[in-house]
Amino acid sequence: MEADSASAIARYLLARTYRHQGQPKKTLQVLEPTIKTDFKQVRSYVEYVRAMLETGEPFSKCAATLAQCKLDGESDPAFIGLYGGLLYANGDYVDAANLWSRAKEQNFSYEERTKRQFDPRDPADQSKRLRVSGEVVHIKPGYVLIQPDNGPVVISTITMVGATPLQKHQKLTFALSFSAKGPLAESLQLA
Repeated sequence: MEADSASAIARYLLARTYRHQGQPKKTLQVLEPTIKTDFKQVRSYVEYVRAMLETGEPFSKCAATLAQCKLDGESDPAFIGLYGGLLYANGDYVDAANLWSRAKEQNFSYEERTKRQFDPRDPADQSKRLRVSGEVVHIKPGYVLIQPDNGPVVISTITMVGATPLQKHQKLTFALSFSAKGPLAESLQLA
């Protein structure tokens, strides 16, 4: 059993290196034996799904792949941020919200809760982040709430675009990112 565990760790490290070098297909090849046989290797699944995303696989297929290690994954902030983001990007808002709600019970550090785990890419152009349209619905010092055209309200810590303070009912576009805490609107642009 220890040899299998060491092999899985070695495969994970090699695969991660390939992905960081811009070779996601090699990442998939290296991790495939682990993905097919060991559902407890959450980090390997996360790395595998990141490589799937880089090769242009749809959000739904990536979410289905990552769901295989859900039982162990819900104690890992990288899994929660990525899986929740995939569910959200695929329109499964209730499942994403439930996942993030359960994550509040974990004893994650502030950094683990807020670290960006997933920035969805535009399926039509993988070089660009996915942008979403919405409207400012609530303004407070230090943050705004934005209602996307589709999906639940998203928070943004950005309260100005350039020199323009955001106003209630203002239309804008933004890029989504996801952490173990939930979705965040970034790179705001006035519509």
